[in-house]
Amino acid sequence: MAQDTARVKSDSLLARLRALEASVEALQKQMAETAPAGVAVRRRVQVELPTARIAPLYQSLQSACAADTADACVVLRASLDTGAWTHAELSLRAAPAGVGKLLDRLHGTGGVWQEAMEGEDLAAPIVDGERRIAMLRDYRDSLLALRARQGTTIDALIRINSELAQAQSQLETAAGEAAHLRQRVDTQVLAVAIAPPAGERRATPVADALHRFGGNFAHAAAGVVTFVAWALPWLLLLFFWASKGRVRDDGTS
Repeated sequence: MAQDTARVKSDSLLARLRALEASVEALQKQMAETAPAGVAVRRRVQVELPTARIAPLYQSLQSACAADTADACVVLRASLDTGAWTHAELSLRAAPAGVGKLLDRLHGTGGVWQEAMEGEDLAAPIVDGERRIAMLRDYRDSLLALRARQGTTIDALIRINSELAQAQSQLETAAGEAAHLRQRVDTQVLAVAIAPPAGERRATPVADALHRFGGNFAHAAAGVVTFVAWALPWLLLLFFWASKGRVRDDGTS
C-alpha cells in the first residue's frame, strides 16, 4: 500500500514537471515570435557648434524630448557649463523612433562630427529571467493549492504561508529585473556632447583662471581663518609664558 502511494506521488510529480517544461517551451516560443532581437543599444554623438548656438540646441533637445510622449522620451542627465568655454552634455532615453527624431535634429545642425553605436546582447538574461518567473509562479500556485486543501494542520499552514511569502517576494524581484531588461531592449540611450570649435577655446587658461578666481580666493581665505583658529590659542599661551618669564627676570634683578 505504501509503495503504491509513493508511486502515485512520483507519477504526479513527474507529470507536473513535464507540464512545467511544456509551459517554459511555450513561453520561449512566444518570446522568439514577439520579442525584439534582445540587444540594448546605446548611441553617442559629438557635435561641434559656435558658442552662441550651444545653449539653444541644448534647450531644444530637452524640449523635443519632453514633448515626445509617444516615444516615452526621458532626459536622464543634462548639464550646461558656461564658464571658461560653453559646452553641454545630455543623456536621453526613448524608443528607437524617438532617438531617430533626435538624431535628425542633431544632423540638421550641420555640426555632427562623430557618431558611434554600441549594443549589449541581453537575449539570454531575458530568457533566463522569464524562465525563473514561470517556475516561481508554478511554485506559488502549488503552495496556494496546498493551503486550500482540506485537513491541513496549523503547523503546516504556518510553513506554507512562510514559503508563500518568500516565493511571492522572489517573484516580484524577478519581475522587476525582467521589466528593467525589457526596457533596455525596447528603448535606446542617446548620449550627446556639444562643444565649440578649438579656435573658441584658445583663451581657456586665462578665462578659466578668471572664472575660478572667486572660488580660489574663498578657499584661500577659509584656509587662513582655519590656521588662525588653530594657532591663536598657542600664540596666547606663548605670550603668557613670555610675559611670566619677563616678570620673573625683573623681580630677580
